[in-house]
Amino acid sequence: MSKFTNLNLRHWNEVAKIHENAPKGYYDIENFKKGTLSLKSIELTELGDISKKNILHLLCHIGLDTLSLAKLGAQVTGVDFSSESISIANNFNKELNLNAKFICSDIYDLNSKLHEKFDIVFASYGVFVWLKDLDKFMKIVASYLNEGGICYFVDGHPLSMIMQKENGEMVITRSYFDKTFSFNNKDLSHDYADKDAIIENHSHEFFYNIGDITNSICNAGLNIEYLHEFPYCNLNYHEDMIKCDDGWWRLTSGDTIPLTFSLMARKFI
Repeated sequence: MSKFTNLNLRHWNEVAKIHENAPKGYYDIENFKKGTLSLKSIELTELGDISKKNILHLLCHIGLDTLSLAKLGAQVTGVDFSSESISIANNFNKELNLNAKFICSDIYDLNSKLHEKFDIVFASYGVFVWLKDLDKFMKIVASYLNEGGICYFVDGHPLSMIMQKENGEMVITRSYFDKTFSFNNKDLSHDYADKDAIIENHSHEFFYNIGDITNSICNAGLNIEYLHEFPYCNLNYHEDMIKCDDGWWRLTSGDTIPLTFSLMARKFI
């Protein structure tokens, strides 16, 4: 296990317990157990009817999106490298009487543990910053798709990750093309989903731009069907953001930069 993987594993095992015990806030466990979905309007609209689809959900964390897909009638397998996350996901699955399956595995070791094919490979909101090897990840994604199957990603836009507000304006603070750049969050002690929680184990994130992501998909033999960009996001990543009535966070300065993107690609043989 690489030092970055080990670092991030300790981090996600710690925050999984925090997220499980935060009934309100970002994950809203309380209402999820009452029947709401954790999926957001972008992916619900773009995925369409998924009933009876066989879906592989990568980087599933505590399984809320996995279980939401199951609530919509899909057969879903969730994968995460955090044993604490998978344990919590299995408990939710049992408590809600759903039929999702969960596997604890590093994504890069998954081919030795899972041997099925899927109609859809899905990952959302916090995907690419955790991938130490983007090209290898996409080849693994492609290997799990049936002929004609799709991969679908929705995530924070890379451009927004290198911008911050200075003197009332959004400015670029780092090179969008720096392939060696990565974030070390050792100075961040608070959790994104529970601002009152103090995090002891920091994390390490990687940076890929849109070109890196689309090229890795093409190099894996997948055909991109669309790339969509949106001027809103799922969390208040920047200063001076407001949460709108539709549940999305927007910059008060207006819809000036992309904050989220979604991408669908299909496998043909």
